[in-house]
Amino acid sequence: MNDEEESTFDATPITTTLVSVPSLKPSRRSPLSYYTSAAKRSFRDAFSRQQLIEGVKAFLWVAPLTILIWIYAEREQLATQKNFPIPIEVRSSDPRQVIEITSVVDGTVKADLVGPRAQLDRVREEFARTDARARIEIGSVQPGTHEVSADAVAEDSRFAGNGVVLNRIEPQLLRVSVDVLEDVDVPVMLPPDVTNILNPVFNPATVRLTAPRKLLASAPKPLKVYVDSAALQQLKPGTTSAPRLPLTIPFQDRNARLSVSTVDGTFEVKQADEEITLPSIPVWHTAAPGIEQKYNMPPQFELTLPSVTLIGPSDKIKEIEQGVRRVKATFDVSEENITPGTDKQHALLKYDLPEGVKVKADQAKRMIEYTLTPKE
Repeated sequence: MNDEEESTFDATPITTTLVSVPSLKPSRRSPLSYYTSAAKRSFRDAFSRQQLIEGVKAFLWVAPLTILIWIYAEREQLATQKNFPIPIEVRSSDPRQVIEITSVVDGTVKADLVGPRAQLDRVREEFARTDARARIEIGSVQPGTHEVSADAVAEDSRFAGNGVVLNRIEPQLLRVSVDVLEDVDVPVMLPPDVTNILNPVFNPATVRLTAPRKLLASAPKPLKVYVDSAALQQLKPGTTSAPRLPLTIPFQDRNARLSVSTVDGTFEVKQADEEITLPSIPVWHTAAPGIEQKYNMPPQFELTLPSVTLIGPSDKIKEIEQGVRRVKATFDVSEENITPGTDKQHALLKYDLPEGVKVKADQAKRMIEYTLTPKE
Protein backbone atom coordinates (compact mmCIF):
# COMPACT_ATOMS: atom_id res chain seq x y z
CA MET A 1 0.00 0.00 0.00
CA ASN A 2 1.32 3.43 -0.83
CA ASP A 3 2.14 5.71 2.03
CA GLU A 4 0.62 8.44 0.04
CA GLU A 5 -2.84 6.88 0.06
CA GLU A 6 -5.21 8.36 2.70
CA SER A 7 -6.67 5.96 5.18
CA THR A 8 -10.51 5.58 5.08
CA PHE A 9 -10.85 4.23 8.67
CA ASP A 10 -12.68 6.64 11.03
CA ALA A 11 -11.50 6.16 14.58
CA THR A 12 -14.17 8.45 16.10
CA PRO A 13 -16.09 6.61 18.85
CA ILE A 14 -19.71 5.69 17.94
CA THR A 15 -22.22 7.07 20.43
CA THR A 16 -25.58 5.15 20.51
CA THR A 17 -28.74 6.94 21.78
CA LEU A 18 -31.17 4.55 23.52
CA VAL A 19 -34.92 5.27 22.98
CA SER A 20 -37.16 4.72 26.02
CA VAL A 21 -39.72 1.84 25.44
CA PRO A 22 -42.85 1.47 27.71
CA SER A 23 -42.71 -1.40 30.15
CA LEU A 24 -44.61 -4.59 29.04
CA LYS A 25 -45.17 -6.07 32.52
CA PRO A 26 -48.30 -8.37 32.68
CA SER A 27 -51.36 -6.81 34.53
CA ARG A 28 -52.71 -8.65 37.62
CA ARG A 29 -56.58 -9.44 37.60
CA SER A 30 -58.73 -9.82 40.76
CA PRO A 31 -60.18 -13.32 41.60
CA LEU A 32 -63.76 -11.94 41.47
CA SER A 33 -63.27 -10.63 37.95
CA TYR A 34 -61.80 -13.95 36.88
CA TYR A 35 -64.64 -16.09 38.19
CA THR A 36 -67.31 -13.71 36.86
CA SER A 37 -65.83 -13.95 33.39
CA ALA A 38 -65.67 -17.74 33.68
CA ALA A 39 -69.31 -17.92 34.74
CA LYS A 40 -70.40 -15.82 31.81
CA ARG A 41 -68.47 -18.00 29.39
CA SER A 42 -69.97 -21.16 30.98
CA PHE A 43 -73.54 -19.74 30.80
CA ARG A 44 -73.01 -18.82 27.10
CA ASP A 45 -71.68 -22.29 26.42
CA ALA A 46 -74.46 -24.12 28.34
CA PHE A 47 -77.47 -21.96 27.43
CA SER A 48 -77.56 -21.19 23.84
CA ARG A 49 -80.82 -19.82 22.42
CA GLN A 50 -81.98 -23.25 21.28
CA GLN A 51 -81.13 -24.85 24.60
CA LEU A 52 -83.05 -22.15 26.46
CA ILE A 53 -86.18 -22.74 24.34
CA GLU A 54 -86.01 -26.50 24.93
CA GLY A 55 -85.61 -25.93 28.66
CA VAL A 56 -88.70 -23.70 28.80
CA LYS A 57 -90.71 -26.32 26.89
CA ALA A 58 -89.65 -29.01 29.33
CA PHE A 59 -90.59 -26.82 32.30
CA LEU A 60 -94.06 -26.09 30.89
CA TRP A 61 -94.70 -29.85 30.65
CA VAL A 62 -93.08 -30.98 33.87
CA ALA A 63 -94.42 -28.22 36.18
CA PRO A 64 -98.20 -29.00 35.80
CA LEU A 65 -97.46 -32.72 36.13
CA THR A 66 -95.56 -32.08 39.32
CA ILE A 67 -98.43 -30.00 40.72
CA LEU A 68 -100.95 -32.72 39.84
CA ILE A 69 -98.80 -35.37 41.51
CA TRP A 70 -98.57 -33.19 44.60
CA ILE A 71 -102.33 -32.60 44.68
CA TYR A 72 -103.02 -36.31 44.22
CA ALA A 73 -100.61 -37.21 47.00
CA GLU A 74 -102.24 -34.62 49.25
CA ARG A 75 -105.75 -35.96 48.54
CA GLU A 76 -104.66 -39.55 49.11
CA GLN A 77 -103.30 -38.79 52.54
CA LEU A 78 -105.35 -40.33 55.36
CA ALA A 79 -107.58 -37.89 57.22
CA THR A 80 -109.99 -38.21 60.15
CA GLN A 81 -113.48 -36.78 60.61
CA LYS A 82 -114.47 -37.00 64.27
CA ASN A 83 -118.03 -37.39 65.57
CA PHE A 84 -119.55 -37.50 62.09
CA PRO A 85 -123.39 -37.77 62.33
CA ILE A 86 -124.81 -40.64 60.25
CA PRO A 87 -128.58 -40.90 59.69
CA ILE A 88 -129.49 -44.58 59.57
CA GLU A 89 -132.36 -46.91 58.79
CA VAL A 90 -132.80 -50.59 59.59
CA ARG A 91 -134.38 -52.76 56.91
CA SER A 92 -135.71 -56.30 57.08
CA SER A 93 -135.32 -58.85 54.32
CA ASP A 94 -139.10 -59.36 54.57
CA PRO A 95 -140.81 -56.58 52.54
CA ARG A 96 -143.91 -56.82 54.75
CA GLN A 97 -141.97 -55.91 57.89
CA VAL A 98 -141.32 -52.32 58.97
CA ILE A 99 -138.67 -51.37 61.52
CA GLU A 100 -138.53 -48.24 63.65
CA ILE A 101 -135.45 -47.22 65.65
CA THR A 102 -136.59 -46.34 69.18
CA SER A 103 -133.29 -45.90 71.07
CA VAL A 104 -132.15 -42.72 69.27
CA VAL A 105 -134.60 -39.87 68.84
CA ASP A 106 -133.45 -38.63 65.43
CA GLY A 107 -132.26 -41.99 64.05
CA THR A 108 -128.62 -40.84 63.97
CA VAL A 109 -125.39 -42.43 65.22
CA LYS A 110 -121.95 -40.82 65.42
CA ALA A 111 -118.58 -42.23 64.41
CA ASP A 112 -114.99 -41.21 63.61
CA LEU A 113 -114.35 -41.58 59.86
CA VAL A 114 -110.83 -42.45 58.68
CA GLY A 115 -109.88 -42.58 54.99
CA PRO A 116 -108.27 -40.75 52.06
CA ARG A 117 -109.10 -37.07 52.10
CA ALA A 118 -110.81 -37.14 48.70
CA GLN A 119 -113.03 -40.07 49.71
CA LEU A 120 -113.94 -38.39 52.98
CA ASP A 121 -115.06 -35.33 51.04
CA ARG A 122 -117.20 -37.57 48.85
CA VAL A 123 -118.81 -39.22 51.89
CA ARG A 124 -119.59 -35.83 53.45
CA GLU A 125 -121.25 -34.72 50.22
CA GLU A 126 -123.35 -37.90 50.11
CA PHE A 127 -124.71 -37.43 53.63
CA ALA A 128 -125.29 -33.70 53.16
CA ARG A 129 -128.50 -34.63 51.32
CA THR A 130 -131.57 -34.53 53.56
CA ASP A 131 -132.80 -37.95 52.41
CA ALA A 132 -129.44 -39.75 52.79
CA ARG A 133 -129.48 -42.66 55.25
CA ALA A 134 -127.01 -45.46 55.87
CA ARG A 135 -128.81 -48.78 55.70
CA ILE A 136 -128.44 -51.69 58.11
CA GLU A 137 -129.83 -54.91 56.66
CA ILE A 138 -131.17 -57.65 58.96
CA GLY A 139 -133.04 -60.85 58.25
CA SER A 140 -136.70 -61.53 58.88
CA VAL A 141 -137.41 -61.36 62.62
CA GLN A 142 -140.43 -61.75 64.84
CA PRO A 143 -142.53 -58.62 65.53
CA GLY A 144 -141.56 -56.90 68.76
CA THR A 145 -138.51 -55.17 70.26
CA HIS A 146 -134.96 -56.22 69.29
CA GLU A 147 -131.38 -54.94 69.61
CA VAL A 148 -129.14 -54.49 66.55
CA SER A 149 -125.38 -53.84 66.48
CA ALA A 150 -124.53 -50.42 65.04
CA ASP A 151 -121.22 -51.78 63.64
CA ALA A 152 -123.17 -52.98 60.60
CA VAL A 153 -123.44 -49.36 59.42
CA ALA A 154 -119.79 -49.58 58.26
CA GLU A 155 -120.87 -52.05 55.56
CA ASP A 156 -122.85 -49.34 53.76
CA SER A 157 -121.41 -48.94 50.24
CA ARG A 158 -120.79 -45.23 50.74
CA PHE A 159 -118.22 -46.10 53.39
CA ALA A 160 -116.86 -49.48 52.31
CA GLY A 161 -116.82 -48.53 48.62
CA ASN A 162 -114.72 -45.42 49.31
CA GLY A 163 -112.24 -47.11 51.61
CA VAL A 164 -113.52 -45.21 54.65
CA VAL A 165 -113.27 -46.94 58.04
CA LEU A 166 -115.61 -46.19 60.95
CA ASN A 167 -114.24 -46.07 64.51
CA ARG A 168 -115.91 -45.40 67.86
CA ILE A 169 -119.50 -45.81 66.68
CA GLU A 170 -121.94 -44.47 69.29
CA PRO A 171 -124.24 -45.93 70.40
CA GLN A 172 -123.00 -49.46 69.90
CA LEU A 173 -126.46 -51.07 70.17
CA LEU A 174 -129.71 -49.89 68.58
CA ARG A 175 -133.10 -50.80 69.97
CA VAL A 176 -135.67 -51.34 67.21
CA SER A 177 -139.38 -52.09 67.05
CA VAL A 178 -140.50 -54.53 64.34
CA ASP A 179 -144.06 -54.35 63.00
CA VAL A 180 -145.95 -55.95 60.12
CA LEU A 181 -147.80 -54.24 57.26
CA GLU A 182 -151.51 -54.98 56.97
CA ASP A 183 -154.09 -54.18 54.26
CA VAL A 184 -157.56 -52.81 54.95
CA ASP A 185 -160.28 -51.52 52.60
CA VAL A 186 -161.54 -48.03 53.54
CA PRO A 187 -164.25 -45.79 52.02
CA VAL A 188 -163.49 -42.57 50.15
CA MET A 189 -165.19 -39.58 51.79
CA LEU A 190 -165.46 -35.82 51.54
CA PRO A 191 -163.31 -33.88 54.04
CA PRO A 192 -165.33 -32.64 57.05
CA ASP A 193 -164.54 -29.00 56.23
CA VAL A 194 -166.10 -29.19 52.73
CA THR A 195 -169.77 -28.21 52.99
CA ASN A 196 -170.69 -27.04 49.49
CA ILE A 197 -170.76 -30.45 47.77
CA LEU A 198 -173.90 -32.57 47.69
CA ASN A 199 -174.51 -36.23 46.83
CA PRO A 200 -170.88 -37.22 46.18
CA VAL A 201 -170.18 -40.47 44.32
CA PHE A 202 -166.58 -41.60 43.99
CA ASN A 203 -165.06 -44.19 41.69
CA PRO A 204 -163.65 -46.32 43.21
CA ALA A 205 -165.79 -45.98 46.32
CA THR A 206 -163.24 -47.84 48.48
CA VAL A 207 -159.47 -48.11 48.29
CA ARG A 208 -156.94 -50.37 49.97
CA LEU A 209 -154.85 -48.81 52.73
CA THR A 210 -151.56 -50.49 53.68
CA ALA A 211 -150.03 -49.46 57.00
CA PRO A 212 -148.27 -50.92 60.07
CA ARG A 213 -150.51 -53.11 62.21
CA LYS A 214 -150.07 -51.02 65.39
CA LEU A 215 -150.92 -47.81 63.54
CA LEU A 216 -154.12 -49.27 62.12
CA ALA A 217 -155.13 -50.56 65.56
CA SER A 218 -154.67 -47.16 67.25
CA ALA A 219 -156.22 -45.00 64.47
CA PRO A 220 -159.70 -43.48 65.04
CA LYS A 221 -162.54 -45.68 63.83
CA PRO A 222 -164.09 -45.98 61.37
CA LEU A 223 -161.10 -45.53 59.07
CA LYS A 224 -161.66 -43.16 56.15
CA VAL A 225 -159.69 -41.80 53.24
CA TYR A 226 -160.47 -38.21 52.25
CA VAL A 227 -160.40 -36.42 48.92
CA ASP A 228 -157.95 -33.51 49.02
CA SER A 229 -159.73 -30.30 50.12
CA ALA A 230 -157.61 -28.04 47.94
CA ALA A 231 -158.67 -29.93 44.79
CA LEU A 232 -162.37 -29.59 45.70
CA GLN A 233 -162.05 -25.87 46.35
CA GLN A 234 -161.01 -25.38 42.72
CA LEU A 235 -164.37 -26.67 41.46
CA LYS A 236 -166.89 -24.15 40.18
CA PRO A 237 -170.55 -24.16 41.24
CA GLY A 238 -172.66 -26.47 39.11
CA THR A 239 -169.85 -28.89 38.27
CA THR A 240 -171.17 -32.45 38.30
CA SER A 241 -167.98 -34.47 37.71
CA ALA A 242 -164.25 -34.17 38.29
CA PRO A 243 -161.57 -36.71 37.28
CA ARG A 244 -158.40 -37.68 39.14
CA LEU A 245 -159.07 -36.11 42.52
CA PRO A 246 -156.06 -36.71 44.80
CA LEU A 247 -156.51 -38.66 48.03
CA THR A 248 -154.97 -38.00 51.44
CA ILE A 249 -154.02 -40.67 53.99
CA PRO A 250 -155.72 -40.12 57.37
CA PHE A 251 -152.41 -40.28 59.29
CA GLN A 252 -148.77 -39.46 58.70
CA ASP A 253 -146.48 -42.47 58.37
CA ARG A 254 -143.75 -43.14 55.80
CA ASN A 255 -144.82 -46.79 55.56
CA ALA A 256 -148.50 -46.04 54.87
CA ARG A 257 -149.69 -46.11 51.25
CA LEU A 258 -152.87 -46.39 49.18
CA SER A 259 -153.62 -48.78 46.34
CA VAL A 260 -154.56 -45.76 44.16
CA SER A 261 -153.64 -42.11 44.57
CA THR A 262 -156.67 -40.52 42.83
CA VAL A 263 -160.40 -41.15 42.28
CA ASP A 264 -163.05 -39.77 39.93
CA GLY A 265 -165.98 -37.89 41.48
CA THR A 266 -169.56 -37.04 40.51
CA PHE A 267 -171.51 -34.53 42.61
CA GLU A 268 -173.30 -31.19 42.74
CA VAL A 269 -171.22 -28.19 43.70
CA LYS A 270 -172.95 -25.36 45.50
CA GLN A 271 -171.61 -21.91 46.06
CA ALA A 272 -168.81 -22.07 48.59
CA ASP A 273 -169.73 -21.39 52.20
CA GLU A 274 -168.60 -18.27 53.97
CA GLU A 275 -167.64 -17.74 57.59
CA ILE A 276 -168.56 -14.99 60.03
CA THR A 277 -167.76 -14.50 63.73
CA LEU A 278 -170.44 -12.70 65.73
CA PRO A 279 -169.33 -10.83 68.88
CA SER A 280 -172.25 -12.40 70.81
CA ILE A 281 -175.69 -13.95 70.40
CA PRO A 282 -178.61 -14.07 72.89
CA VAL A 283 -179.23 -17.15 75.05
CA TRP A 284 -182.73 -18.38 75.85
CA HIS A 285 -183.96 -21.19 78.03
CA THR A 286 -186.88 -23.56 77.68
CA ALA A 287 -188.45 -25.31 80.70
CA ALA A 288 -189.90 -28.79 80.56
CA PRO A 289 -193.41 -29.31 81.92
CA GLY A 290 -193.53 -29.51 85.73
CA ILE A 291 -190.20 -27.71 86.29
CA GLU A 292 -191.86 -24.45 87.36
CA GLN A 293 -193.74 -26.27 90.16
CA LYS A 294 -190.49 -27.69 91.62
CA TYR A 295 -187.94 -24.92 91.06
CA ASN A 296 -187.76 -21.17 91.24
CA MET A 297 -187.88 -19.81 87.72
CA PRO A 298 -186.32 -18.37 85.70
CA PRO A 299 -182.85 -19.84 86.29
CA GLN A 300 -179.86 -17.52 86.60
CA PHE A 301 -177.44 -17.59 83.61
CA GLU A 302 -175.47 -15.40 81.24
CA LEU A 303 -177.92 -13.90 78.78
CA THR A 304 -175.44 -13.72 75.89
CA LEU A 305 -172.94 -16.17 74.42
CA PRO A 306 -169.70 -14.47 73.28
CA SER A 307 -167.74 -15.04 70.05
CA VAL A 308 -169.80 -17.41 67.89
CA THR A 309 -168.46 -18.43 64.46
CA LEU A 310 -171.05 -19.38 61.82
CA ILE A 311 -170.50 -21.09 58.46
CA GLY A 312 -173.05 -21.20 55.65
CA PRO A 313 -174.11 -20.04 52.17
CA SER A 314 -173.00 -16.54 51.38
CA ASP A 315 -176.56 -15.18 51.00
CA LYS A 316 -177.60 -16.51 54.43
CA ILE A 317 -174.43 -15.24 56.07
CA LYS A 318 -175.01 -11.83 54.51
CA GLU A 319 -178.57 -11.71 55.93
CA ILE A 320 -177.23 -12.56 59.41
CA GLU A 321 -174.53 -9.91 59.09
CA GLN A 322 -177.09 -7.25 58.08
CA GLY A 323 -179.47 -8.22 60.91
CA VAL A 324 -182.19 -9.48 58.59
CA ARG A 325 -182.00 -12.98 60.11
CA ARG A 326 -181.70 -13.40 63.87
CA VAL A 327 -179.81 -16.24 65.55
CA LYS A 328 -179.84 -17.39 69.17
CA ALA A 329 -178.63 -20.16 71.47
CA THR A 330 -181.00 -22.14 73.70
CA PHE A 331 -180.80 -24.75 76.45
CA ASP A 332 -183.34 -27.02 78.10
CA VAL A 333 -184.13 -27.09 81.80
CA SER A 334 -185.47 -30.58 82.42
CA GLU A 335 -185.21 -33.36 84.97
CA GLU A 336 -182.76 -35.21 82.72
CA ASN A 337 -180.03 -32.56 83.01
CA ILE A 338 -180.57 -31.47 86.63
CA THR A 339 -178.13 -32.80 89.22
CA PRO A 340 -179.82 -33.12 92.64
CA GLY A 341 -178.17 -31.65 95.71
CA THR A 342 -176.61 -28.60 94.04
CA ASP A 343 -177.80 -25.30 92.67
CA LYS A 344 -175.18 -25.19 89.91
CA GLN A 345 -176.37 -26.96 86.78
CA HIS A 346 -174.95 -27.41 83.28
CA ALA A 347 -176.65 -27.89 79.92
CA LEU A 348 -175.62 -28.33 76.31
CA LEU A 349 -176.38 -25.33 74.11
CA LYS A 350 -178.43 -25.65 70.95
CA TYR A 351 -178.47 -23.08 68.14
CA ASP A 352 -181.42 -21.59 66.30
CA LEU A 353 -179.96 -20.83 62.85
CA PRO A 354 -181.18 -20.36 59.25
CA GLU A 355 -181.24 -23.44 57.03
CA GLY A 356 -177.80 -24.34 55.74
CA VAL A 357 -175.98 -22.38 58.46
CA LYS A 358 -174.09 -24.15 61.24
CA VAL A 359 -171.76 -23.32 64.08
CA LYS A 360 -168.06 -23.99 63.57
CA ALA A 361 -167.16 -27.52 64.64
CA ASP A 362 -165.00 -26.57 67.64
CA GLN A 363 -167.90 -24.52 69.12
CA ALA A 364 -170.75 -26.94 68.40
CA LYS A 365 -170.72 -28.57 71.87
CA ARG A 366 -170.45 -25.56 74.17
CA MET A 367 -171.99 -25.87 77.63
CA ILE A 368 -173.70 -23.23 79.75
CA GLU A 369 -173.79 -23.02 83.55
CA TYR A 370 -176.96 -21.86 85.28
CA THR A 371 -178.28 -21.66 88.84
CA LEU A 372 -181.55 -23.43 89.74
CA THR A 373 -182.93 -23.53 93.28
CA PRO A 374 -185.75 -25.84 94.47
CA LYS A 375 -188.92 -24.35 95.94
CA GLU A 376 -189.46 -24.83 99.68
